[in-house]
Amino acid sequence: MRRNEWPLVILILAVGVAYWNLLLPSPLQPYIAVDLGISLGAAAQLVTVSAGAAVGALLVYNQRGALVPPKFIILFGLGSLTLGSYLASRTDDYEMLMAFRVFNGLADGIIYPAAWVALAHYLPRERLGFGNQWILIGTALSSMVGIPLTNHWAGGGDWHIAFRWFSLAGAGMTVLGVALFFAKEHPLPKSQGGGIRLIIQNQRLSRLLAANVFVAVSWFGAITFVGGFLARTYEPSVNNVSWFFGLAGAAFTAGTFIYSRSPAARRNILLVTDALSIPLVVAFFAITGGFWYSVIIAGIFAFFRASGLVIRETMLLEETEQAAARIAGITTVELSTYLGTFGAALTGGIVLSQATYTLIGVLLAACALLSLAFQLLAGTDSTKPTTEHRIQPIKAEVS
Repeated sequence: MRRNEWPLVILILAVGVAYWNLLLPSPLQPYIAVDLGISLGAAAQLVTVSAGAAVGALLVYNQRGALVPPKFIILFGLGSLTLGSYLASRTDDYEMLMAFRVFNGLADGIIYPAAWVALAHYLPRERLGFGNQWILIGTALSSMVGIPLTNHWAGGGDWHIAFRWFSLAGAGMTVLGVALFFAKEHPLPKSQGGGIRLIIQNQRLSRLLAANVFVAVSWFGAITFVGGFLARTYEPSVNNVSWFFGLAGAAFTAGTFIYSRSPAARRNILLVTDALSIPLVVAFFAITGGFWYSVIIAGIFAFFRASGLVIRETMLLEETEQAAARIAGITTVELSTYLGTFGAALTGGIVLSQATYTLIGVLLAACALLSLAFQLLAGTDSTKPTTEHRIQPIKAEVS
């Protein structure tokens, strides 16, 4: 990384904290369920609430985000997750906890896309690809570092402590984020927002977005329910749970490097990893012969799913640059992700109250299969506009 590109470090850390915020309830669900006297399915609805708030925030950002510099949006998001987590640490009421998760959901919806937009402000155009890859790798910090820390903080069974420490981490990141105001920015024409309708009119992009929704269900759905699954199946020690999330996070990080600059190679990697993820998510929730078997399966699943997520995100962003301005493209991609997360948490929580984790795995595998189907329907043509459905790029965006 070049000396004048230090703002990228702050963006990576901000994205890492944002994804940590999204995943925070996963290892805490068993503690919350026991302490508040609710089911694990009800505890999973904490993710449903935050994902729903994220969808709302993304809709607003899509239409109005161009009016506000991304550094302000990032700071607002960091402040929001800090406030939501602190308030959560002060309550013992399930309904109030659900309400406070709205603050965390607002942060989920805006920090990640704002960091993507900010890249063009702090990096030269020829370095945007480098920045994109590291922003994506930054998401792995949440599972490799953040979730084990969360589990350690709540090791005594007190989930309030984990929320309290996370609020302090959010406050520290907010202070660090102020440094963005002192960074040199590249002069850019005014960004343009809006454009969901134009994007949806692009048939190929619509299918790619549908694939992204269902892959989000299979991936974030698995993450949502893994904490409760481990607790109910193995009753593992605090150290073992930390090992689980740490190793799975390391496997996910390694998977992000399975990448190619060749569009044809990327598509092949994507299809192979999508196909392999289908049986793996079933195997994880169905094979309960031992804790370390689950660790191994989770690591393999995370490795293959990570490479597919990186490539799909890249393909979507390439395609959206043909369809609309960068803000519209990025927020639409993230909308598809959080709609999938919302659907996974809501449906899985309902199913879990009536059935077993094995059925959760089957449903997530079915969504992974649908994702693969939509990816195949999207075709293997390049992202260059070649049909009447393509929209001309807006040149004022990141030139």
